[in-house]
Parts: sequence; structure tokens; C-alpha cells
Amino acid sequence: MKLPAMIHVDLDSLRTIAEFFGARADDGARLIHTVAVPRFLKLFRAQEIKATFFVVGRDLSDETTVATLRQVLAEGHEVANHTMNHPFRMRGLPREQKAREIRDGHNVLLDRLGVEAVGFRAPGYDVDEEMLEILHERGYLYDSSLFPSFLVPVIKAYTIMIQRSRLGHALDGYGKFIYGFGPIAPYRPRSGALEARGEMFLVEIPVSMMPFLRVPLHSTTLFATSPGLVRLGNWLLSLGGIPYTFLLHGVDLLDFEDDRVPDGLRVCPTFRKRLREKLELLEGLLRELTATRAVILSADYARLYLQGAYSKEAVQ
Repeated sequence: MKLPAMIHVDLDSLRTIAEFFGARADDGARLIHTVAVPRFLKLFRAQEIKATFFVVGRDLSDETTVATLRQVLAEGHEVANHTMNHPFRMRGLPREQKAREIRDGHNVLLDRLGVEAVGFRAPGYDVDEEMLEILHERGYLYDSSLFPSFLVPVIKAYTIMIQRSRLGHALDGYGKFIYGFGPIAPYRPRSGALEARGEMFLVEIPVSMMPFLRVPLHSTTLFATSPGLVRLGNWLLSLGGIPYTFLLHGVDLLDFEDDRVPDGLRVCPTFRKRLREKLELLEGLLRELTATRAVILSADYARLYLQGAYSKEAVQ
């Protein structure tokens, strides 16, 4: 059996991305869903890949967004819960508010798309044990919020500097410091200790990190460094028998100039490259993944994992 790979796309609106960088963008989700998502569908269609799209519930108030996501589902992709309102600092919210964000995001996916979501990602990877307990109680199969990188303090310092210079305050993220030392392979978390393996009946699917160095192996790294670094990460993960979860964002398939992205978003790292360059890099990486791994939806992976199909013995 080939090792699995999962492709994730976070469909944060331009307004949400702008808020993170202390900028302004009134476009909301329009460009993401009318321009970027069709490009993702074309890319995945050409590579014969099925992906998981994490959707913010409030964006489904727009009929154009609903129509786009129905097309996503029609082409065999998965839609997962990314909360109702994408609140930054979600870890600091009262439990009832966390539960409301998860519940309302879930319900709007069900009401507007007929989707009973089984997967979740916290905004800004700002997850904690309470959120996992809520997901567990709701019968979710997996969470994919853990960002197990030693580099989190450096990433936080960089974003805090930008946010304070523009907002006057910082937006927290990435969860607790100890999570940076959590597993880099999918696992069942321990109740009360998200960073530890345990008995919970859901799977934590971390954002993939390079073994040893724990450099994030997501689209930002692919676009900002050498593609060889990401290929090396994939190779090292393969040596360890570890699945690869490759994370993208909707903005990754927008072109700053051609798509008339609001100027305040110029600070966003993905816009340092033109669309054609990003597509070339993604096409190369996806070809490698499909040649060496079995690309699978996260919901299907979680079901198989919980049945024992993805134990180390099963994939060797």
C-alpha cells in the first residue's frame, strides 16, 4: 500500500487574510470563490486529485459561494468546517463560544450544501483541548489544527511585529507552545493533552513538518524557498512512513496584479510570486505526490486510520 497524502485548501476570505496582516480588504470571499476556487478545481482535475476544502460558514451567505462549493462537491472533493466566523484568538474564547463557532459552522454547511462535516481546522491553528472535546462530542472524525513546529516562536514574533505596527495589537495563533513538540504524524490525541498520543476517538492530522528540523511543508514554504526543500521534506516523511498533509490557502491561486487584489494585501507572502510561477511549482509538487503516494480525502483517511488500516505495519 502506498503512503497517503492529503491536500488541504483553507478558503479564508480576503477580509480575513487582511485582518491577520493588519490591512484592509472589503472584497470578502468574492475573489476567492469566483476566481481562485475554479483554478484549484482545474489544477486538481488535471492531476486527478481530490482535496479537502475548509470553509468558513459566514461566507455561505453569498449565493455565488454556495454555487462554487456545490461544484467542489460535484467533482468529488470534501468540504470541512473552518468555524462560522473565523475568530482569531479562538483558544481564548469561553467554551460555549467555541462550541457555538463549531456548531454554527457545521450547521450552515449542512443547511446550504447538505454536507455533514466530519473534519475541522481552527482559525490560525489556534486549537486547544476544549475544542477537541467539543469535536469529539459532536462525532467528528478528525481535526487538522496542530502546527507542530519548533519555529512557531519565530513565526509568532514576525506576525506580531507586523500586526502591532498596523493594528496596535497582536492576534494570537498556533496554539500552546508545547504543541510545537507534538507528533508530526497523524495520531489519536490524549484527552486533556492535545500534544500527546492517547485514546480519543478522533484523529489529529497535523500540518506536515519536515522531520528533525520541523520546517512547515505547506504552500508558503514552497513559494518562499526552493521546491527542493519541500521535496526533501516529502522524502524524509516517506522514509519515516509518515503521511504528507499539504496545506494551501485560497489566496495562493490569485495573482496580485491581474486579479486586482486590494493593495493592502501586498504584504501577504503568497503575492511575491505571479500566478504562473505558483502554478508551475504546485503542478510539479502534485505530480511528485501522485507518483509516490496515494492522494486521499481526509475524511476517508480518518475512517481508515480509526479502523487500523494505516498502522505502520499496514503501509509497509
